[in-house]
Amino acid sequence: MSLRWRKIKRKVLGFVSFSAALFIFQACYGAPQDTQSDIIVQGTVKSDSTGQTVEGIKVTFTETDQYVITDSSGAFYFYLPEYNNYPLRFEDNDSTENGSFNTFDTIIQGTPAAPIEITLRQTP
Repeated sequence: MSLRWRKIKRKVLGFVSFSAALFIFQACYGAPQDTQSDIIVQGTVKSDSTGQTVEGIKVTFTETDQYVITDSSGAFYFYLPEYNNYPLRFEDNDSTENGSFNTFDTIIQGTPAAPIEITLRQTP
């Protein structure tokens, strides 16, 4: 019986020691840090025919293929690395649920200081 407990203790202490070594390694060397400063690109999407905000539009930052879907108030936002230009694509993601809209590509020059407003044309 004591031999069995000794084996269990050895396994537990071995696991704890290994875990502690991994913790110390990460504490000393850490995870890689993101050295780029991020900015926020945000805005709203509206319909050209009604002026109402549009939910369900896929907004893609085409440099990295990162995308978000506009919420119920037509709003979107990204945290992106700092670039000179921000090429964005606006696509109707849900087709006919809230109307059908044409795809729109644009390039935002420089760092946007204020939220942008995009107006999409409805397909006939």
